[in-house]
Amino acid sequence: MSIKLITESASRRVARYAFEYARANNRKLVTVVHKANIMRMSDGLFLTMCREQAAEFPDIKFKEAYLDTVCLNMVQDPTQYDVLVMPNLYGDILSDLCAGLVGGLGVTSSANIGEGVAVFEAVHGTAPDIAGQDKANPTALLLSGIMMLRYMNLESYANRIERACFDAIAHGNQKTGDLGGLYFI
Repeated sequence: MSIKLITESASRRVARYAFEYARANNRKLVTVVHKANIMRMSDGLFLTMCREQAAEFPDIKFKEAYLDTVCLNMVQDPTQYDVLVMPNLYGDILSDLCAGLVGGLGVTSSANIGEGVAVFEAVHGTAPDIAGQDKANPTALLLSGIMMLRYMNLESYANRIERACFDAIAHGNQKTGDLGGLYFI
């Protein structure tokens, strides 16, 4: 027997944040990703809290979708999604799938944002398997730092670092192996 812990208060808080984020960033659609057809109690509660919050944001379109369908659609046409909200496990699955669409874990940033606190990190973590080998791609960490600067309302610094990062990838002659270059030596 196992238990999947989903609480009403946490689900409501996550759902509310998704809609507030959408509104603050001029996004038009929030899609809740779930498996309430199978996980009726846990995902059903999460879905109910998302529906509740959607009613409080009539200016934002709201859609419901199963995780497996979203994975398929994300690979075929990711443009049909804008803001996605889901329980943590599904976020882990979907974020790795999306990382594959944009070049891998080495270019994927991450933010964990709560009430009054936020942590920004590279999705891949510390990559201890390649520590000390000059193989690690710093892009994910840089992009996470950019997200942190934007979170702190330091947009001009974020924009400068972002431009430098993307220019180095587009025009630089030294790239990590995951970006098609040689590893740094």
